[in-house]
Amino acid sequence: MTKSKRKAKRAYEVVKEIIREELKLELHPEKTVITNFGEGFVFLGFEFIAWRYKRPKKNSLENFKDKVRKVTKRNQPWKVESIIKRLNPKIRGWANYFGHGNVKTLFRDLDKWIRMRLRSYMEKKKAITHQNKRIPNSFFRKKGLVSLLTRLS
Repeated sequence: MTKSKRKAKRAYEVVKEIIREELKLELHPEKTVITNFGEGFVFLGFEFIAWRYKRPKKNSLENFKDKVRKVTKRNQPWKVESIIKRLNPKIRGWANYFGHGNVKTLFRDLDKWIRMRLRSYMEKKKAITHQNKRIPNSFFRKKGLVSLLTRLS
């Protein structure tokens, strides 16, 4: 980060040279840009927006959801405990990596969505109204389901 575009261009050239000469690597021209910090940018799976906001980029979120969908497919013959055991490392890993940002609301929504997927798995059908009342959150806590929100504290 620099205070002027001129300094940013100079820093880019220096970094480019070091990476090429010493590390024998190339910068990807589409992924490496000089931008105004206030406009935001994407780096290592995070979207940095303005001066104070950081969140997982949409692609990272969709990849995580796809992994959860794969584990919680309704046509599997396993008990819910084994599904939770397979799901917990994915939840922990994602929470540990993306827990350093403005994610409290996102994590709360994802926790609800994961529990909905588990309820659907248990009942072998799509989520329906009032399903949450039949299988409470405490059931999943007792079975050992990790929460994204508790990983923040």
